[in-house]
Amino acid sequence: MAESSDFLSILVLLGLAAFFAGAGLHALWRHLAGGQDQFRKAYENSPDATQIIGPESKVVFCNRAFKANFGSTKLAFPALLRPNAVADPESLKRLEDIEAAARDGREWQCVLRLTAPPGDGETYGTRFDQGKNMPSALPSGAEETWCRLSVLPLKGRSEPILWRLHFLNIDQRDSFLLNRERRQLAELASGIGIGLAAFSSDGRLSYCNDAFADLLEVTAADLRADPPLLHDLLTEPPREASPDRPFAEPDLLRGEASLRAPLGNPCRVELLVTPPSAKHDEARWTWIACRDLAARLAQEEAIIQAQKHLESSFRQAPVGIAIADGQGQIREANGALSALLGVPFPKGLKGKGLTDFVVEEDRALLRQVFDDWRTSGKFASEGVTIRLSTDKAASFWLVPIESDAEQRSCYAYLVDTTAQRDLELRFSQAQKMQAIGQLAGGIAHDFNNLLTAMIGFSDLLLLRHRPGDQSFADIMQIKQNANRAANLVRQLLAFSRQQTLQPRMLNLTDVLTELMHLLRRLMGEKIKLEVKHGRDLGLVRADKGQIEQVITNLAVNARDAMLEGGVLSIETANEILEKERGGYGDRVPAGSYVTITVSDQGTGIPRSEIEKIFEPFYSTKAVGAGTGLGLSTVHGIIKQSGGHIIVESDEGKGTTFTIYLPHHAAEKAAGQPKGQEAKRRDLSGSGRVLLVEDETAVRNFSARVLRNKGYEVFEAASGENALKVLEQTGGGVDLVVTDVVMPNMDGPELVKELRRRDPDIKVIFISGYAEETFRAELDQDEDVHFLPKPFNLRELAAKVKEVIGRGRAQAAREQDPHKRQVP
Repeated sequence: MAESSDFLSILVLLGLAAFFAGAGLHALWRHLAGGQDQFRKAYENSPDATQIIGPESKVVFCNRAFKANFGSTKLAFPALLRPNAVADPESLKRLEDIEAAARDGREWQCVLRLTAPPGDGETYGTRFDQGKNMPSALPSGAEETWCRLSVLPLKGRSEPILWRLHFLNIDQRDSFLLNRERRQLAELASGIGIGLAAFSSDGRLSYCNDAFADLLEVTAADLRADPPLLHDLLTEPPREASPDRPFAEPDLLRGEASLRAPLGNPCRVELLVTPPSAKHDEARWTWIACRDLAARLAQEEAIIQAQKHLESSFRQAPVGIAIADGQGQIREANGALSALLGVPFPKGLKGKGLTDFVVEEDRALLRQVFDDWRTSGKFASEGVTIRLSTDKAASFWLVPIESDAEQRSCYAYLVDTTAQRDLELRFSQAQKMQAIGQLAGGIAHDFNNLLTAMIGFSDLLLLRHRPGDQSFADIMQIKQNANRAANLVRQLLAFSRQQTLQPRMLNLTDVLTELMHLLRRLMGEKIKLEVKHGRDLGLVRADKGQIEQVITNLAVNARDAMLEGGVLSIETANEILEKERGGYGDRVPAGSYVTITVSDQGTGIPRSEIEKIFEPFYSTKAVGAGTGLGLSTVHGIIKQSGGHIIVESDEGKGTTFTIYLPHHAAEKAAGQPKGQEAKRRDLSGSGRVLLVEDETAVRNFSARVLRNKGYEVFEAASGENALKVLEQTGGGVDLVVTDVVMPNMDGPELVKELRRRDPDIKVIFISGYAEETFRAELDQDEDVHFLPKPFNLRELAAKVKEVIGRGRAQAAREQDPHKRQVP
């Protein structure tokens, strides 16, 4: 500090001297030409080497001090000093700067470091070596000297120019170097971007850079104008601490604190304290470096938020996630995994192995996944399907944690695929049922052809063999067994959903009331039958006989499950499902339904078998006790009727079947057919009939029946043959009776061809399949009729007379609309 004060005093004095000297030189130049010797003598006696340069850089004046140091050389100062400034690039640069200022007519001054050039030869007309003619300002034996060179234009931007050279003593040189170092340090402190501040022993701010002032949201000039105390700048000043220390512990030199900005918000900073050195008692400053922590705190906050988001995603993920080691031991897990594995969270998971929750058959597979990862680095990038002990299925993924490679940790993902597995099983079951249904339908079709012939020819025989005849009983046995076979075929068709139904509007209360007598006889004495009818029950559209068969089959199954007796409950109700309901057997979409619930108190159905009960030929009864078609027939009838069926069973307590039939708008329920009246009706008739049937036995039987009833019959074994027969007969038939399934041209194709020739021709289809299987192939406005196989003599004759009679009545109405024809 003493050196700085002395240096500043010298600079002030030199500046004043330069000012007055400059003014004097300017006056001198004016009076030199006038011959005033007093000014000349003043410059002659000046201790500074002085030189005046005139036009064309000619030296017009040199004083005594110049000649004493540089001899009688005529070189101007820049050229004279350049060889001695070459050794110091900074001095050479300053020399070039002052020379440029002289050319521009500007005042300038600089400090130069001059070094004596090596050698002893003449340099620019003067001796400037280590010899006897060395300038007097360079001490004997010294290799350099320091000087201050100044330039002053005397007439603006043109000559003459006054040059002055002042040799610095050691103190002046050291003061210049010290100030230069301080300026360099100040420039460095301002540019490093870290706040620097110096505080005196009483805690008063002595110095700060711009970065420190920026932390306080003020300028460095503001702080220098009113230097604050260190503890006033701290939001939480330490108690019992030295005024120049930011921390309570004297030995703590690094830590965090908050600065209280005078005009702004508090700033969190990291402080590095440098205590004053004992070697410099005159400068007892404590230096503090400040680093703004806003960016770091923001980064740390971002990391904390990212960790929270990651933890939240981990905890709340909808799939099971575990962090496991190389052996599959669980370290961390989320709630979804706990729910999937069926154990309490988290104590039921930590420390357990993933293989502990997998069925025995799949544990080896899971162990192999971890072994492959440990040994070869391979991991399950694609899902591995495993079965859990909770009877659920899951896809397993293993993903190594790259940041924890040494610990060999991994993420284990388990995605619940139970619904997908069940869907695939149902789809597979549906495919299997469809394949079996197609097979059953094909078999039923062929059987129906055979049974039609058997039943038909039995009816023909019974026309000749009345009761009391020796052959009557044998023929009746044949017919009865054929009818039993027909019932079995109907079950196959019901299972394959190809049964011929005759749906109509039904009230289930009426159906159950009529069925009660039969059910009580079937149940026996040990079973108590309870029926509960729903109030204001809605109507359903179904085949009455098939609904009776469904209820009968379920009741018989319930009876066989209650060998020791029990209660069979049948209940009907209206039910509206707001959302889909699932269960074994089917999934019921939302809607309005009429339900039939059949419950028993029997042995129940084992869980392993409940999914198979609707499969054909599957039965839990003893061999020979059933065909295995009972429940599959129930399922087929309900599905063909547009309904759904769900089964619930508790082993050892009983089983409940719930049937959902769609509710239909209120219409008058169909009454009973007048069967006895139909039987007594005359079935004879007249007309021309084309009979097309590829089964010879069925064709022969049908032709004989129709001829016996008075019809003219033309026979054809195929569709192509039928067209030829029509050409031979000249067309003009009243009715076409044709099979549906025939080789080459089938029934629907034949009818389309016939319609092109005669749009009004009447048609009866006969088939072992349901009407719906081929109805879609025909136009909806076509007047066609259907007779399912197997049929007997009376059913065929009645259907033919009905269709021909209806056609004739229509023709009569068209001729005379006011005349009513009754067939």
